[in-house]
Amino acid sequence: MQVNVISYSLKELFEKAKNVLVVLGSGVDEDSGSLAASLVEIFGGYSKNVELLTKEEIPLAARPLVKSEQVKTKVEPKSLVISFDWTKMALDKVSYNLEGEKFNLIIRSKTGKLDARDASFSYKGSDWDLVVTVGIKEINELVDFGFELDSFNRLASINFDKSEANTNFAKLNIVNPKAESLCGLAVSTFKDSGIKLPTRAAETMLFGIRAATN
Repeated sequence: MQVNVISYSLKELFEKAKNVLVVLGSGVDEDSGSLAASLVEIFGGYSKNVELLTKEEIPLAARPLVKSEQVKTKVEPKSLVISFDWTKMALDKVSYNLEGEKFNLIIRSKTGKLDARDASFSYKGSDWDLVVTVGIKEINELVDFGFELDSFNRLASINFDKSEANTNFAKLNIVNPKAESLCGLAVSTFKDSGIKLPTRAAETMLFGIRAATN
């Protein structure tokens, strides 16, 4: 029963997502790297916008599946957010002006008393609606890539892993410590889900299975 639930949810996520981020964890080998690259190819076949986030090289055999401009090493935030308690600051008016190449945001208080320590800064606004992790054991590993955990928790997410230490942190966790290969685990799930694999993705995942199982 659980397999059917996972399969249905996986296919639904694949079909509905428009902007996908694949995150490849540390300790990349032929198996995990092949799966990550194959996911990029699969989502591309679904006409999705897709990027690969990794700090390590993917296997040579898998590189043709990923364009150089699709590879990132860190999350690139879209917006800088300035937050403050407007009641405490007795906010009166917010405006801005341009001074040469400098943008000035001007905040005025009714009391005339403003303390910069009352303001906080953060980054928001990723375009992704689905994050797929490969070989990541726990959510805190995403912080090293520049993720805000609150933002991640609001997104649809899929977690592929075969580590016993995996904490099942995603919305959908495809985790099996008994699996010999991540690619093999993924292929089996895709088959049950009715997800068709592009030829290059299938060949690359077969390479990953062979590398992992000798």
